Amino acid sequence: MTQNRKRSAQRSVASARIRAAWSVYIVECLDGTLYTGMTRDLPCRLAAHNEGRGARYTQVHPPGMRGEYATGHASPDLLES
Repeated sequence: MTQNRKRSAQRSVASARIRAAWSVYIVECLDGTLYTGMTRDLPCRLAAHNEGRGARYTQVHPPGMRGEYATGHASPDLLES
């Protein structure tokens, strides 16, 4: 395997790990309210909210399109508390 292919494979694995980690995110809706969610694939989830396929709340309160999101990593165990 060439050095470039090896680096590309390492980046792909690292990218998959990042997507697999839980993220907590906050979206500001057009009406000024905030929606908080949790996902393993943040780009996909945000796209779903923006396309009206996300949570029921964001279907009624569409998110702003500014693309500013606060994120943080979370554990599924936090949902139990």
